[in-house]
Amino acid sequence: MYYLLAILLLVIFILFPLLVPQSFMRFLLFTGAISLSFIVGERTFLTSIGGISPTAFKLFAVMIAGIIILGAEKRTINLAINIKFHLLFITYATLSLIWCEDVIYGLRNIAKLLAPPLLLLIFQIALPSEQEIRKTEKWIFLGGIFIIILGIIADALGLKPSQYHSIPRFTIPHLNPSPFSFYMLMLTLFSIVSFYYDRKNIYLLLFFLFSIFCVLPLTRITIGALLISLMVFLVLITRNKIIKTIMFLSPIFLIPFFIFLSTSISILKERMFLNPEIVSFSTIFQNPKLFLEQLNTSGRTTLWSFALEKFFQKNPLWGSGAGATQHFFYEKFGRGVVHSEYIRLLCELGIIGCTFFIIVFLLYLADMYKIWQRTKEITTKKYALTAILCLTSYLIISITDNAIDYVFHLSMYVFAFTAFAYQCYEQENSILY
Repeated sequence: MYYLLAILLLVIFILFPLLVPQSFMRFLLFTGAISLSFIVGERTFLTSIGGISPTAFKLFAVMIAGIIILGAEKRTINLAINIKFHLLFITYATLSLIWCEDVIYGLRNIAKLLAPPLLLLIFQIALPSEQEIRKTEKWIFLGGIFIIILGIIADALGLKPSQYHSIPRFTIPHLNPSPFSFYMLMLTLFSIVSFYYDRKNIYLLLFFLFSIFCVLPLTRITIGALLISLMVFLVLITRNKIIKTIMFLSPIFLIPFFIFLSTSISILKERMFLNPEIVSFSTIFQNPKLFLEQLNTSGRTTLWSFALEKFFQKNPLWGSGAGATQHFFYEKFGRGVVHSEYIRLLCELGIIGCTFFIIVFLLYLADMYKIWQRTKEITTKKYALTAILCLTSYLIISITDNAIDYVFHLSMYVFAFTAFAYQCYEQENSILY
């Protein structure tokens, strides 16, 4: 029964974008945070080849439809040339299948690496004009509001989505708090940029709404990414040199302030420290060693050291191959990933792959900054600045989490705004010349 339902969903997810690509891309942006587990439950398909989760099933269908759409579009080659460095990175990662531990796990990882540039190209083709892109905005915001209402209803019904010991962390059913917070972060950043350029109070209200629910999951890296991205936003829009200097120096004051909050508010103390009852703000001055020992990294530092020793040190230049770390942890422990994209890339694709990854994102940031500086169209500026903030957040999240894994909750929005900026700028130039 569940397999028949899964096949039906697969067919729908392939036919929908082929028949009405614009509506499908809006549907994806509206339902980004909702997992297919709502329909089929928390089950794994095709366990004989490592297993495919409902989210992976959805990704597989979207990628098949996307490849068909791109194959039938004349502009695909020219658009692909614009992101050639990203595609070269994917090519290098694919070559690592030659020396990887397990081809199935390697292919699963390659699929997640390929999804962002694929989605970027599909967005540019499915939404070719500024008018079409503007129509899409409301679906992005409505999706966020819908997800929040869904989470509140689930909480009111006693469906505790997730807990960290005794700390309730807000999210929706079938979704961990981290990807929920990443999704809210994207909407928060888009809201504040929309308010800055469109000057509509509704965007300011949405900014406060989404920022609250961005913090409620208590995902530390998301809170850090939010603060840093907002500082980047203020630095970019402010012309006053004194204010810019203050923004650059603000981390000096924000870090002590964040430590003060973490040691003063009980719910944050429980999230931040192993034994919160023995830690206070004065501890950092009186006994800094104890303070560091009590920091709760959720086992990340131990896992990083182990992964680097086992996978990176053997082949530091090119790594142990795509999917190597996940294959090891799933085979040995049934689950587990290296909670840092940079550590995972070093382990699997080596120094070459990790450096390549960072360069690709820096090139996107450079492109978005150039578009933001050069364009005279407010709409193009809005998308370019949103993309800058989202790309910045993505790089920050990758420090302690696996940003690549969250295709529909994070990557899709990062590259949607990037695609919108590219497309609007291209249309602007075609009109001018």
